[in-house]
Amino acid sequence: MLYDCRVEDIDLMLYDCRVEDIDLMLYNCRVEDIDLMLYNCRVEDIDLMLNDCRVDDIDQMLYDCRVDDIDLMLYDCRVDDIDLMPYNCHVDDIDLMLYNGHVDDIDLMLYNGHVDDIDLMLYNGHVDDIDLMLYNGHVDDIDLMLYNGHVDDIDLMLYACRVEDVDRMLYNCRVDDEMM
Repeated sequence: MLYDCRVEDIDLMLYDCRVEDIDLMLYNCRVEDIDLMLYNCRVEDIDLMLNDCRVDDIDQMLYDCRVDDIDLMLYDCRVDDIDLMPYNCHVDDIDLMLYNGHVDDIDLMLYNGHVDDIDLMLYNGHVDDIDLMLYNGHVDDIDLMLYNGHVDDIDLMLYACRVEDVDRMLYNCRVDDEMM
């Protein structure tokens, strides 16, 4: 847990590990880069919670991993770029929740993996660009929920991918450009 800090880089790299929980909680911090890279790992929970932070880049790159839950929760944050990229992974649940913040760019890219559930929830925030790209994977359920926010651009791109269910819920939300 970090409070009122100025940190340039947070790097977590795991190879061939068995980890139950990865928790990173930041309050009122200024961080340039948060990089989480996992290779061939078994992880139960990845929780990244940021409150009132200014972060340039958040990168989560997972290769050949088995992960139960990925939670990325941003409260009143200013974030330039979020990249979540699982390669050849099995992830049960991915939750990306933004509350009252501003994010320039969100990229969620799935390559050759299986994800049971993807929830992208935006509450009262502003996101310039959301790209959800699925390549050769299998996703059981995608929920995109936008409440009272403003999104400039949403792109959902599926390549040779099987998706069981896509739910798009927009509540009093302005979306300028959408490709679903």
